[in-house]
Amino acid sequence: MGNIFDRSLNGRGTMVLTGTVVLFCLLWVPMCMRGAPPNKFTKLVGISDSWIPFMDTYNITSGIDCSRLGYDVLVNDPCDVVNRPMNYPRAWLLAGRLGITRSSNLWCGIAIGLLFLSSVLLLARPSTVGHICIWLSVLFSWPVMFGLQRGNVDLIIFALMSLALYLRFKGGLWAPAILFGLSAVLKLFPVLAFPVLLLDRDPRRLKTNRVVLLSLYTAFACYALATAGDIVKIFSALPQYLSASYGAPVWAQSLHLITHVGYSTAVSMARIILVACVLTTFLIGYFRGRTLLRNSVSYGNLSAFAVGSLVFCSTFVAASNFAYRYCFLLFAIPLGQDFLDDTGKRRQVGQLLCASIIICMWTVRLSGKVAYLDQTIDVFLVCILSLITGALVRFVAKGNQTQLA
Repeated sequence: MGNIFDRSLNGRGTMVLTGTVVLFCLLWVPMCMRGAPPNKFTKLVGISDSWIPFMDTYNITSGIDCSRLGYDVLVNDPCDVVNRPMNYPRAWLLAGRLGITRSSNLWCGIAIGLLFLSSVLLLARPSTVGHICIWLSVLFSWPVMFGLQRGNVDLIIFALMSLALYLRFKGGLWAPAILFGLSAVLKLFPVLAFPVLLLDRDPRRLKTNRVVLLSLYTAFACYALATAGDIVKIFSALPQYLSASYGAPVWAQSLHLITHVGYSTAVSMARIILVACVLTTFLIGYFRGRTLLRNSVSYGNLSAFAVGSLVFCSTFVAASNFAYRYCFLLFAIPLGQDFLDDTGKRRQVGQLLCASIIICMWTVRLSGKVAYLDQTIDVFLVCILSLITGALVRFVAKGNQTQLA
């Protein structure tokens, strides 16, 4: 009798996952409608109440209202319940032209949650009991519930990038590029995932892909220069919390306590060590991971992994990030499923990848409480992602992507 986690669901995996998500929505949405947005539900995974429903959505809707009163909401937003400046690009204020105000906050928060959950179903294709367990473990983890409770716009970015990947898988080029560009305008960090557009099964389009990528970077550079003042204000207003977060400044807490150096010095040390780890594991993957990726790997899964790896590793090294950004690790799970369905080293790497993602997403709330377990696993996960990314770059450099499934 085989491992129960390897047992095939005979095509019913997607149906089981969809049914579970629908059931969650049938419980979650009525709670929101009764004025108990997801606080009651998210308390099950240890998330405390927020000041108001969908706190992060409110940061935008209040900004829309105060911008109509003439305030520069990137500096001062008295309409916000706790007087937070809006820490999102000014493009979000255009939503006010759709009639969105603070009174729309509840509906906007619900819509963000439903959009995110729908995009997960677009991404996920579980085929075994093990796959289902992985998806349910991450989907109902602390960071995802945190993002739903806050109504954070990272969930919108996740949905936009999921749609871009889906259209890319279907052979599109300009539509995915526009969606990636829109994501970067709305939240900046998706610019890190632009190189994914170079992945293509058709060798005849590689030159076109380079032109599209260059055009996208040029357009974003123009946008960044035109809004440089706003970007400085946004980064100045960003809260820098070390609890329930990930990144080099968070990991630096451990180095600070172990080495007894100043915290700023510890942050610099953390970044140097992380860059060294990323480069080392990337090179190991590039030169020693020749058999890690094969032509049986799905093109869509490989593209999704590249997005998740680029976003997580880059944001980890660059800054402190709230826990809901762990959601982008969901992009790496489909490739992990491909590895789990294989044997030997590929299966072992798949087990390490999926286990690390699950542990990271469930231990982040314990930050600083269990010997910095979450931060140690985070660094380990960054190394695994870099290793596979190195193998991916070699795979593409050798032209093997044109033979992908």
